[in-house]
Amino acid sequence: MSIVKVLKCAYENCAVVVPLYPLINYEDLCGQLTLRFPKIFFVCYGIVDIENEDNWTWFVEHLARILNYQRKNVTFITDRHHGLLNVIQKYFPTDSHGFYIIYLRENLERQCAGNKFLKDQLCEYFKNCAYACSAEDFDRNIEKMRSIGRDISDSFLDDIPKEYYSIIHFRGNRWGKMSHVTQ
Repeated sequence: MSIVKVLKCAYENCAVVVPLYPLINYEDLCGQLTLRFPKIFFVCYGIVDIENEDNWTWFVEHLARILNYQRKNVTFITDRHHGLLNVIQKYFPTDSHGFYIIYLRENLERQCAGNKFLKDQLCEYFKNCAYACSAEDFDRNIEKMRSIGRDISDSFLDDIPKEYYSIIHFRGNRWGKMSHVTQ
């Protein structure tokens, strides 16, 4: 069986989840790619000099040619790079798009710098929000975040629509992929 037939079979019979993740150096590409994305079958990658909207446009435009050949719903999971958000919306406006939970958590940790207790509490409640199995559980953890974090929680949560990080509110299927690392 040729590689083309294998890729076609995999694409036709599997859920399509596209983790878009910038790799920093050659070692990431060669040595750690499969460690960062266990159980994901890679069909393409691009090598560019810098992560910007022009390069994301080039990559996603080529990806769209491949994925739009046989129209299926695609789930994108990204790191919230501004240029990438615009490009995904342009080329895949009706497909699902979520954010890596680990990047959101790291952003929240940076906003809590200097206050370990607050950081630990907010990150725990945020994780509970992301993985909540009911709207009530999600709302309860959001309220806990807002009650102890006030300004930090408000600015963090208001900047990220819940549909991009919460299992219960996600408008597609994340197929069990919340991040690029083992949860």
